[in-house]
Amino acid sequence: MLLPGCYMKTKDSHLDADTIAVKVENLLTQMTLEEKVGQMTQIDFSLIGVNDAQDAQNPIDSAKLEDAVIKHHVGSILNSPSTPHNKAQPIETWRLMMQQIEAITAKSRLKIPVIYGIDAIHGATYTQNAVLFPQAISMAATFNTDLSYKEGEITAREVRASGLHWNFAPVMDIGRQPLWPRLWETYGEDVHLAAT
Repeated sequence: MLLPGCYMKTKDSHLDADTIAVKVENLLTQMTLEEKVGQMTQIDFSLIGVNDAQDAQNPIDSAKLEDAVIKHHVGSILNSPSTPHNKAQPIETWRLMMQQIEAITAKSRLKIPVIYGIDAIHGATYTQNAVLFPQAISMAATFNTDLSYKEGEITAREVRASGLHWNFAPVMDIGRQPLWPRLWETYGEDVHLAAT
């Protein structure tokens, strides 16, 4: 997956890096200070989620989403373990949620897409029927880099099929402190293995 601002040219791409740079510069000159601050703001899903846990089909509160995107110019939304409805959703629910976010974005002045970030760190675990893989530290223990690469490909495909564009994985921090509570998301302390 590409991070925001990253660029990868494909055979189908009609834009080169220079064209994108010009478009970005043009967009920045149009933005107000509030819009720039908003674009740098990431909110937790709970701020746009419905309060009624019964509405599993549509967990987004449209009024809250519109307030965040239109009034506060929020640039990204974080799916986190503490968010309401935090369980594996059907792929249709994910697609509906992403369509809602895109529809609200289309109402904004500059129509800058809101990106939704997810921790699919060992498979698309928030999507029902997705493949669940071992954590990165366990994959590193196999010393099988091809297997780890294949895991990344499958996860990327399943996350993208859910309509999501931004995954916070793989974690490339070098895990040297065993007391770090997210050590298991790393490939451990071997720099060569993590780089490979």
